[in-house]
Amino acid sequence: MPANETKRELNALGDELKSIDQTMLACVARRLEVSRKVYNVKQKASPGKHPTIVRRDKEKERVTAMAELATQLGVEPQLAAAIEYLIIAESVKVQTELAQSDFVISPPERAVLRANLLELTAKVAASYSKPTDFHGDCPATTALRRFETATITSGIGSLEFPRGLIVDIGCANGHELSQHVGRFSRGLGIDVSPAMVDAAIAASQNEQARRSASRATYLCVDVEESGIPIRDAEASFVIMNNGTGSDVFDLKPVLSEVKRVLRPGGRFFVSFYNAASVVAKGAPLPWISSFGSTLDPERGTLRIRLSDGRTIEILGRAYSREQVEAAMPSGLQITSTLTYPHVLSLLPPGVLSGNAKLRAAIERIDALLATGSSENGAYLMVSGVKI
Repeated sequence: MPANETKRELNALGDELKSIDQTMLACVARRLEVSRKVYNVKQKASPGKHPTIVRRDKEKERVTAMAELATQLGVEPQLAAAIEYLIIAESVKVQTELAQSDFVISPPERAVLRANLLELTAKVAASYSKPTDFHGDCPATTALRRFETATITSGIGSLEFPRGLIVDIGCANGHELSQHVGRFSRGLGIDVSPAMVDAAIAASQNEQARRSASRATYLCVDVEESGIPIRDAEASFVIMNNGTGSDVFDLKPVLSEVKRVLRPGGRFFVSFYNAASVVAKGAPLPWISSFGSTLDPERGTLRIRLSDGRTIEILGRAYSREQVEAAMPSGLQITSTLTYPHVLSLLPPGVLSGNAKLRAAIERIDALLATGSSENGAYLMVSGVKI
């Protein structure tokens, strides 16, 4: 066959392949559109309730049917099953995002979740700096706190003016604020939990912590009800770490408060449970994660396993990067988003006990994933500046 004719035939076949690929993608887009309609129908059928999104029996039925059809068409059944599973996973994702965007918790349920939070914080306040005391061995939690501290430290280093006031919303026992307040003229830690505030005050009065924490004041405040108790443009840096962004019922007003209190050029760090993480998207694990907690994306809650084997449910809404961006008021500019940890969040508890080298190696892998293109870490960390 002449070279020119071969080239024309290959080009024609290439165009056909391109058309097929485009048709496949259009079909996937159409399927996701139908999935959104399915969610809307479910929601209308059960007003005021959380529609069921994950249906294992139906998913298994569809995957099996696709594998059988593939056999009839002469396509590898495992390939067909894998494609169907990925499409179902994406459908679950879009329905979960719809559930989160329409997320409403009734006042009675809010009261129960808030009461649970206060009960939990009262139990763990004294040992909050040592998560192993109430979770057992938890390398994911330990690594998360180190990573967040390093990220906050980097953000503080980017401030271009004298560091005045640093504010920690959801300060717990003051551990994170104590790491940074020495670089500011003063600090303010606020928390909805009286037990945590008492623990923070006690820690700041401890002789070993006095040098780093003596500049900090701690107050028991519900930011959603009372706002941040400082003047406009008074803060240089605002922290909401350890998933605190997911612990508020209504994110937009809280972020507006952050904007109000920050001075122009002031910076912020807020972390959330990540809706794009493997666990939040509904991937089943044959064990409880090493965080000692389980997200329920449909309810917007977090079930925490205590050392005595009991669980307690608190508010814990998972957010996607797009949802955080949509909630961000104009005037607050996001400068970076990171997710962390990845591998550590999936390991069963105790698997790294006594193996410091392996734990350190996995932490390094997770750090590389956080700074790479992966967005599947357990926590979503958003840094930014007031412009």
